[in-house]
Amino acid sequence: MWAQLGLAIGSSILGSVQEKKAVEAQNQAVADQFALNLSVTRASLDTLGMRANALSQEITRDKVYSQMAAEKAGVKAIGQRKAKAATMGTTGKRTELLVEQEVMREVGDAVTEADINAQIQQWNLQDSVNDQTTAAINNLNNSIGSVATGSSTLQQVVDMGQSLYGAYKGMDQFDQAKVQGEIKDAWGSVSDWFASS
Repeated sequence: MWAQLGLAIGSSILGSVQEKKAVEAQNQAVADQFALNLSVTRASLDTLGMRANALSQEITRDKVYSQMAAEKAGVKAIGQRKAKAATMGTTGKRTELLVEQEVMREVGDAVTEADINAQIQQWNLQDSVNDQTTAAINNLNNSIGSVATGSSTLQQVVDMGQSLYGAYKGMDQFDQAKVQGEIKDAWGSVSDWFASS
């Protein structure tokens, strides 16, 4: 009779201890996986930053090359137009100034266009980096496993009570009567102690 009750109590306590260890192991595995995912995300974002910086420098370099090419073409165009104007018999300061203004307007338009294109490419690059960064952080957040929680003390007491009740129900009527008598005796002793205090 008492062996059954002892086994029920021992089983409940052992089950609680094993559950606690399993929960701790599961939580440690979740923490280890998150640490790994975090380091991978950091490395990915560092790589993304380096590549974005290299692309940004290429955009700036291409813009400068385009602007230099436009200015070089402008100088060449001024010379060609002045020569053409001279062969046509139109010379003088006014003609030269008109040719230079026309060509410099074209050069200015080309320089401005290079600036605008470079700025648009920089904005697109920044948007792409922001999108990839957001996706990486969302993936990291979505990879966080749920933290397991063990049974509360109340739940453990309830489980132990159910185990005891199950063991009690498994006894024959004579053992049940004996347990009931011993519980009444114990309860009477407790009541007497409270009454005398």
